[in-house]
Amino acid sequence: MSRYAQIVPCSSKQSLQHMISKSHWRDDLILNKIQKYVTKLIGDEISGSLHIDESSFPKQGTDSVGVARQYCGRLGKVDNCQVGVFLGYVNGRNRTLIDERLYLPQEWTEDLPRRREAGVPDEVVFKNKAQLAKEMILHAKENGVRFGWVGMDSAYGDCLGFEMIWMQKE
Repeated sequence: MSRYAQIVPCSSKQSLQHMISKSHWRDDLILNKIQKYVTKLIGDEISGSLHIDESSFPKQGTDSVGVARQYCGRLGKVDNCQVGVFLGYVNGRNRTLIDERLYLPQEWTEDLPRRREAGVPDEVVFKNKAQLAKEMILHAKENGVRFGWVGMDSAYGDCLGFEMIWMQKE
C-alpha cells in the first residue's frame, strides 16, 4: 500500500494529482477559512507574526505554469523551476501556512498562447514577488488575522511600499 492510500483510501499519487489539478474548487475560499481558524485558535495581535518566504521547485520541462530559468533556492543556482511565495503564521510553538501565490515570470505574462495552453486566466498580470507578498499580507489583515509583526528576508524588506501596510488602519 502506498503512503498516499494510507492518507486518502483508494487513492494513488496520480489520482490525488488529478483531483488537485482538475477539480473545480476555489482555493481562495479554503485559504480564507484557514486564516479564520488560525486567528480563532492561535491568533494574537502582539506575539502572533506573519512570515514571508519563497520556495522553488525544480522542473524538467517548460509546460508547467510559471516554469522558467530563474534562481532556484533548492539547487542554489539559476535553473528551470517554479517559484511560490508563501505566507506563514507563527505564535509560540504553533506555526502554519495561511496563504500562497505562484510567481509568474514576466515572460509568461507576455506569452498569451502559452498562458492559454497552460490554463492561466487572461486577466492575470505580472506581479513581482514583493507585490505578491504585500497582497497576501493585506488579504490576511482583511480577513482579521491578528499579528504584531512580519518577518521576511531583505529581498522583500528592501522593496518600497511595505512600510505603508503598517500605517493602514483596520
